[in-house]
Amino acid sequence: MKHKITIALFKILFGFFVFVLPVNSIVAQTIVVLSINNAGQVCASNGSNHNVVFDVEPITASFPAGTIFSAELSTDNFANVVVTTPVAIVGANRKTLTFQVPSTLVGSESYKIRIRAATTPIDYVSPQSGFIFPAYFKSYTSTFTINGGNNANICIGGSITLAVDPGTQSTSPLSFTNLSYIWETSTTSNGTYSLVTPIQTGPTCPVSSAGFYKTKIDYGACTPGSINTVSNIVQVTQAGNGTGITIASTLPNPVCSGTPTTLSVTSGFSYQWYKNTAPIVGATNNSYTTDQPGSYYVTVNGGSCVNNSNIYEVQVAPISATINKLIAPQVNIVLSGESLIVTASSTATSPTYQWYFQGVAVAGQTNSTFTATAQGNYSVIVTENTTCLTSEEVKFILKNGIPAVNIPNVISPNNDGINDTWIIPQKYLSGSKTEIQILTAQGKVELTTTDYKNDWPSSSVDFKNTNPIYYYIITTANQETKMGSITVIK
Repeated sequence: MKHKITIALFKILFGFFVFVLPVNSIVAQTIVVLSINNAGQVCASNGSNHNVVFDVEPITASFPAGTIFSAELSTDNFANVVVTTPVAIVGANRKTLTFQVPSTLVGSESYKIRIRAATTPIDYVSPQSGFIFPAYFKSYTSTFTINGGNNANICIGGSITLAVDPGTQSTSPLSFTNLSYIWETSTTSNGTYSLVTPIQTGPTCPVSSAGFYKTKIDYGACTPGSINTVSNIVQVTQAGNGTGITIASTLPNPVCSGTPTTLSVTSGFSYQWYKNTAPIVGATNNSYTTDQPGSYYVTVNGGSCVNNSNIYEVQVAPISATINKLIAPQVNIVLSGESLIVTASSTATSPTYQWYFQGVAVAGQTNSTFTATAQGNYSVIVTENTTCLTSEEVKFILKNGIPAVNIPNVISPNNDGINDTWIIPQKYLSGSKTEIQILTAQGKVELTTTDYKNDWPSSSVDFKNTNPIYYYIITTANQETKMGSITVIK
């Protein structure tokens, strides 16, 4: 059926709708609107063109040269008008007007159209169309998130407001103020969704019941299936006071040192994370990122209830490495011209080695065994090359030693006057500026002095073990060193 739009004052003449323009050179004529696009709807986006087809009757009628035709839209009988931008018009009496709608157009299923003929000196406007059609500007056509992409936890009798997440123009529909939304809920994530009640059309939705929730942008008839403008699904769980909630981890245990995992729980009102029962300063979001081992849990305060999560043990996959033939404090002694063969061992599954001398990598030394000859500082870095790329460094020192000369390795402090103290040569005693250190087998320093007088152990030393072993380090003024052990026989 043809729809007629009369542009000015009209009279019924010979069974036709006509109008008379008060310009002497214009013949009385009628505009008949035939269609809006082929699909009968305006689904607009940036730069998209749309067509309205109309007839000018009779075919002998004409408008003055320079007349500009434009289309105007409205949902309230043109109390408020959406002004479109004319792009082109073709045809004689049957004309096709191409136009673009503004990005501020508010979507609706009940738009009407009218044609404006802008002449000089007067503009002539037709009555509104006798039919309605949907019109939307699709300013946002991507997926988006609500509630930070997280599930939510509420107290029984409490509520939470789900909201479209902010972002840039390309990541959030909040950048466009002319959009409306459809909020839906279901009892299962893949079940049938229905409108929330009361119906919500804004970017937020208050929720007081458990269930699954999502929203989508309402483009009405202009939402084809190929445009996915639906948010993530949020599961809202109700919990009473003290009800536990579960921590999720983005990475499985054990995590790699330097590659942290993010622990998270469902949304509540406020949070406090704990590590080994101690609160973590500043950890007050619903997620916490760490690569440190420990026992973690979070307290979620929902306002009317407080929920404690389960305890989540973060395990880190470090490696340990050791070097043979070392005693505390990792100093080895060799005589001039001698060398020391050391071997590194590690808990790494797939280790590689690099040896260093004086802080510089030794070229070609990438095996677990290394021969040290020069006096100085050495180290080896053992690297794990599996899923956790981590490393451990072990250091040791090599010093030129003193030839063994009458330094006893056994004493018997039983007050019999024989071998009761550790007696060493006179050249290492008080006045020689020689440093004497005695250490337990665990590396604890028992004695450090540059004024040794052959008087260790004193009567105050308490030997708790049977025949304990101690270690000594003698360092002369010219940095020659001697190391060995002392067995104490009681």
